[in-house]
Amino acid sequence: MLWTDTWPGIPTLTVTPEILDYVSPLKNGGGPVFSVKMRREPANRPRCAVVLENVQDPGNVGTVLRTADAFGIDLVALCGACADPYSPKTVRASMGAIFRQSIALCTADTLPAALGGLPMYGAALHTDSRDIRSLPAGGKAIAVGNEGRGLTEKLLSLCEGTVVIPMRPCAESLNAGVAAAVAMWEMKREWRG
Repeated sequence: MLWTDTWPGIPTLTVTPEILDYVSPLKNGGGPVFSVKMRREPANRPRCAVVLENVQDPGNVGTVLRTADAFGIDLVALCGACADPYSPKTVRASMGAIFRQSIALCTADTLPAALGGLPMYGAALHTDSRDIRSLPAGGKAIAVGNEGRGLTEKLLSLCEGTVVIPMRPCAESLNAGVAAAVAMWEMKREWRG
C-alpha cells in the first residue's frame, strides 16, 4: 500500500488489485473506491415528504431517493425494515441522490416527529381510499408500504386517510418505487400550478 497525493488535500491510498477486489462490491470495478461521511441531519420542518415502510428492495429505495431529489421532495423517511440506504445497490440506484437527499431513519413511533407535523396519507387499496388527486393542497407526506404486504396497521393508524393512484381495473398494483414516484409527482403538481 502506498499513500499518494494524487488529489491535493484528499488522502489517497494505492492498493493491490486483490485488496481493491476485497473492498469494492463491484465485480469488475476499474476505478477508485472512496468513502464519504454522510449527512445525517434530516430536513427541519419539511413541506413535503415521502415515507417508505418496510420497503426491502434496495433498487426501490434508491429509485425513490433519486426521484425525491429530482422533484425537490424535502424528506424521505425510511420506517421499519427498509433496505439500507447506504448499501452499494441502493447507492447505485440513487445515481448520486444519496449525497443530496435528506433522509430520516425512523420507527412508527418516531415518524411523527420526523415529519414535523405534516399530515400523512397512506397509499392503500381500501374501500374508502380517496383518489390521490383529490388530496387537499399544501404540505403533506405520502406513505408507501412493503412490496408485498403494503403498509402496517400501526403506520396506517398515523395517517389522516388512505389514497389510491387511479389505474385500469385489470392492474393490481404498482411497484413500490413507481407508486412513490407517482405520489411525489402529484404532491409537486399543485406547486407547479
